Formats: sequence, C-alpha cells, structure tokens
Amino acid sequence: MARNESPDRWLEGDRQLPKDPQHYSQFLTRLATALYEGGWAAIAWPKQYGGRDATLMEEIIYHQEMVRVQSPPLLTTSEFIWLLQP
Repeated sequence: MARNESPDRWLEGDRQLPKDPQHYSQFLTRLATALYEGGWAAIAWPKQYGGRDATLMEEIIYHQEMVRVQSPPLLTTSEFIWLLQP
C-alpha cells in the first residue's frame, strides 16, 4: 500500500488503534477502502476483478509486509475474500 494511502500515519510508526468503537470502525473502513482502491484487498485476483494479478511469491511478500507493519486484521483481506474469488 502506498504511503499516502495508509490511514493516520500508520507506516510512520503511529500504530495506536482507536479505543472508541466508532472511531475504530471508521479506521478499519478507511484502511479497507485504501486496500480495495489500490488493488490490495485480493492481490492474486485478476486486475479486471479489482486485484493485481499477483504471483504466489508476491502474495506471500505482501502478507509478510502486512505483518511487518502490524496491520490490523481485516476479514475482507483474509478468511472471507477467498469465498468470493472469481
């Protein structure tokens, strides 16, 4: 995800999640939107379906990077995305 797509300076090290449930939900919505708009929500999907045509190795690297930057878990980018794949 590009630096300007990350919500609330996440990549710069400010990884405090909002404590208020409404703000937390808004944060996750902004993050999921940025991932989707950048084609990162399901990177192995074909580009015509919103993915990035990523190879298996690229997908592995992507997930390693999400762990490295301590991305909060998003159901849309993990368990349930594979139920909808083209």
